[in-house]
Amino acid sequence: MKRVIFLSAILILGFLLVTGCRGTPSTGGRIFGKVTELGSGRPMAGAEITVRSAEGLRFTATTDSSGKYSVSNIPIGSYKVSAFLQGFYLNEIGEEIYIEKGKKKVDFRLVVVGGGT
Repeated sequence: MKRVIFLSAILILGFLLVTGCRGTPSTGGRIFGKVTELGSGRPMAGAEITVRSAEGLRFTATTDSSGKYSVSNIPIGSYKVSAFLQGFYLNEIGEEIYIEKGKKKVDFRLVVVGGGT
């Protein structure tokens, strides 16, 4: 009898564990966008996007071959967002971006060091 109760308890706990693990819903927001070269409009693959708060939180992403990036699960708050690629000037958004649930689009246009328009 004890064995049946024990096995039943294990089965119930296992069922609760499996059905309760549907993933945690996102509690923050998302910043996404595209990085292109100023003038030509060419997508910039491999650019590093940095999202940082005054409190020291820091998130990074790298653009894909079409210049697109996405940073998810950013806690609610204000952030500075910048893009950098070797051979181009650092581009930082002047104002802070406020993030809450939802998404914000932030695009960048990079200028070649020593040239460009």
